[in-house]
Amino acid sequence: MSGLKINFDKSEVVVTGVTLELQHRIAGMLNCKRGVFPIKYLGLPISDKALRVADWNFLPEKIGHRVDPWQGLFLASAGRLELTNSCLSSLPQFAMSLYMLFDSTHKAMDKPRCRFFWEGVGNKRKYHMVDWATVCKPKAFGGLGILNTKLMNIALMLKWIWKLYQDAEGLWADIIRAKYLRGRDLFDGNVPVRGSQFWNSIQKIKWYFKLGAKHGARNGRRTRFWLDWWTGRGPFMARFPLLFGCCTDPLISVADAAPREGTPGDWNVEFRRPFGTAEAVEWDNLCRQAMGWRPGAEEDTVSWPIDASAVEAAKLASSSSSTSDQAKEGRGRSAPPAKIQELSAPCREERRKTASASSRKEPAASAVEAASASLCRKLLLPAPAAVRCGRRWLREEGLVVLVGGAGGSGEEEAGSEGEGERGKEEEEVVVGEERALRAGREEEEGEAVGEQAVGASHLREGGARHGGGGQRAREGGDHVGSCHRPARARARSMA
Repeated sequence: MSGLKINFDKSEVVVTGVTLELQHRIAGMLNCKRGVFPIKYLGLPISDKALRVADWNFLPEKIGHRVDPWQGLFLASAGRLELTNSCLSSLPQFAMSLYMLFDSTHKAMDKPRCRFFWEGVGNKRKYHMVDWATVCKPKAFGGLGILNTKLMNIALMLKWIWKLYQDAEGLWADIIRAKYLRGRDLFDGNVPVRGSQFWNSIQKIKWYFKLGAKHGARNGRRTRFWLDWWTGRGPFMARFPLLFGCCTDPLISVADAAPREGTPGDWNVEFRRPFGTAEAVEWDNLCRQAMGWRPGAEEDTVSWPIDASAVEAAKLASSSSSTSDQAKEGRGRSAPPAKIQELSAPCREERRKTASASSRKEPAASAVEAASASLCRKLLLPAPAAVRCGRRWLREEGLVVLVGGAGGSGEEEAGSEGEGERGKEEEEVVVGEERALRAGREEEEGEAVGEQAVGASHLREGGARHGGGGQRAREGGDHVGSCHRPARARARSMA
């Protein structure tokens, strides 16, 4: 023998169906305490009546107490996210796999998780920047991927329905089939909807199973003609809503609606009124899509199909992400997948046409741009203000612009203008340059003077090379040099 003994201090006996006096007598005979429902077995409440919201209060308390040992830890948001997903969200999963919890219980479990994620540990309160429903969305949909306990509860309960349709074996399956199903389908109208806590939870969420399950109709007894997806690209109730709205039996099975012998395609479905034009068109389409079905001897099957387009999209996303990772790591830019190249071919062609069209434009604008940029560098002016002042000054003064290229230098005559109102134009240039100088950075005195001399000599050489425009160029160079004298005075005072 193992030598183990019963600990009567931790044991209790629950007696039902007898008087209170007899319950106490039985407890005294067994030397145990008398217990009452609900009791806990393997950490879950068990009761002879329907469980209440108060019977599940231990789950939010358990999650809240789990945060207490993390006091004093300096956790960033990424660390709190990982602890919320791996630890706090996994505590109620055992209970959610056997019972469908109340909405208030799910909200109570979200409070400690939400508070820990946004505020951390301690008594300091912080703002919750985003609502909890958005945070619980997958990362592909703008969330952080935190577990949504209600959706997980539904998914775990739907797993039992999946096992029943896959002919699972075990004591629990034998009890369900013998007590409730009795050879009928789970969605049959004669199946009882009330029973144990587990069976009541199954009945609450069983219709979620129809959202993605595809039925393989063999003999047609367990497949609904309107409600189940057994042919085509979805259930008939969604694809032919006019016919479904006027049918007399929405729960009819495929076997009961099968065409009679000798009349293929003539389904035995009754409607409340004669067809109009729209209903007649839908009925013809329905009969055409269901024409190939023939009843068989095997039982109906249920599968969970995976959309091929979703798989292809996931592969493309994975390939593009790996390509970007390689480029970031400096291992070279690999070629994108063939599907992406095929989809982006029109964009590349349009980009190529735009580039070729822009290269055929007249070079006058580019010449002015190059001269303006050169003036910006020579005069040490800030880029935005200097480009504006330089472009306006070159055009208004009629200077010859020198444009350097790969094979040499090109020359363009900007033209000459009348000298009327020249004083007014020079005043505008002076104001623009002084504003640019005030907005730009102040350079050291020696470097500024050297750069000014280079700019002035360049403008004088351009004027001498082009005859009549040289005088205006020299005057413009002298004017530009004179406008920098206040700046040199300020530089000396600062030094």
